[in-house]
Amino acid sequence: MSINEAVLNIYRPKWQALCEQLKKLEPDTYANPLALAFDEAEYANADIKVMIFGQVSKGWLKEAGLLDTAEAAASGYYNFFCRKTLDKAYA
Repeated sequence: MSINEAVLNIYRPKWQALCEQLKKLEPDTYANPLALAFDEAEYANADIKVMIFGQVSKGWLKEAGLLDTAEAAASGYYNFFCRKTLDKAYA
């Protein structure tokens, strides 16, 4: 199992409950959670393996609304950080 898949397995069982709680709030008071995803091939080929993570995600993917799945959130961040492409919500 890949690291990205293992992380998604942690998010998945909790995602719906989180979304239900967030839906009770005004959209401008929360951000989509940071769902970690990274380029595993680049990490595997690195001479020194260090991962530093953390990001204020306020405003990220805002136009997309509350993301329904952990995969949708992880995909948005993966595309931005690893593929260096903007999600359609930014275009």
